[in-house]
Amino acid sequence: MAGNFKESNYGKNRYSTDIVYSSATGDYGLTKEDFLASNPDLTEADYEYWKSWSDSDYRKSDRKDTVESKRTRAIEQFVDTELLSVESSEETVLESMEPTVNPYTYENALRIYKAAHLTEKQASRYEKHYIDGMSVRAIAEEEGVYHKAVLDSINQAKKKIKKLLSDS
Repeated sequence: MAGNFKESNYGKNRYSTDIVYSSATGDYGLTKEDFLASNPDLTEADYEYWKSWSDSDYRKSDRKDTVESKRTRAIEQFVDTELLSVESSEETVLESMEPTVNPYTYENALRIYKAAHLTEKQASRYEKHYIDGMSVRAIAEEEGVYHKAVLDSINQAKKKIKKLLSDS
């Protein structure tokens, strides 16, 4: 919510007889007369319904903004921290990470594909399934093959990788 309640979108709408809406170019009000003149089938009850809905919608939005602002920190707060004081590219960060035996990290997956002697299809399907999170059926549909062919290929890749990891 804005610092001054009456200046918030909710406050402007709530304390006005118009339905107030804000846009990038400013605040606008829809009077009851303009609302009723826009369509002869509309009644004052319709206007009151939309005015009430508008108040409620702005209130929900302001509450959400308040909660979000309490949980969000400006990046300026972290300028002097170690995290932002060292300029680092994505590659530098990845290189500084300790390699793990987890075959499901992208960096290790690439190393393991080569060491485990996976076929091109095995590596591709394994990556799509475990790295990209695609289902076996989605991979099969994408490649125009049977579900079982993809599943068998992924299982063979897993066997080769497990063997490689147990040997090392």
